[in-house]
Amino acid sequence: MFKHGAFRSGLIGIVLLLIGAIVILFLPWFWRMFYPLPYRDTIFAQAKSVEMDPYLAMAVIRVESKFRPKAQSVRGAKGLMQLMPDTAQWVAGQMGEEYKEEQLFDVEYNTKLGCWYLASLIKEFDGSLPLALAAYNGGPNNVKQWLAEGKWNGELKSINDIPFNETRDFVQRVLDDYDAYRRIYGWYPNFAEKGGFWGTIPNRSSVKMLS
Repeated sequence: MFKHGAFRSGLIGIVLLLIGAIVILFLPWFWRMFYPLPYRDTIFAQAKSVEMDPYLAMAVIRVESKFRPKAQSVRGAKGLMQLMPDTAQWVAGQMGEEYKEEQLFDVEYNTKLGCWYLASLIKEFDGSLPLALAAYNGGPNNVKQWLAEGKWNGELKSINDIPFNETRDFVQRVLDDYDAYRRIYGWYPNFAEKGGFWGTIPNRSSVKMLS
């Protein structure tokens, strides 16, 4: 009798632990610890100013710098969105902004240039997110060359054909993080009428800009 009661109590305890674990794993606040929104107001404002989903910008920043404003790569990319100085200088010129390399470590300045650049690549590649992200990391000229030479067709399902290992990894990680942000926080309201944690995620092969 005692053994039976102990077994039953142990079984109930295990079931309760499993239920608790499932509840925690499917609560958005749990995942928000892993997918935070640092500098939210600034990043959202910069993304919206160029008609881009701010959760995409968040995903790029999470992969590029893990939200460290002073991040600098061995190749010289700087700041939250890891902008190369030459690229940043060109973007600043296109935007009519004064270029100051030391400002690339400033959150507002870096995200202003970075969001503009990513939005311009999305438009240049007709809304193709894999192509735009590959161009952001590997350079638009390289991407165009891969397409022309048939090395990659630009499609999501053939990401493994991207010639650069770093770019291939970057595209996949950003797309995964972008999905995660939209599931956890819901779609950005300007992009859909419904969403939320259980919402259906749009086709990750393309993205529309704000209207």
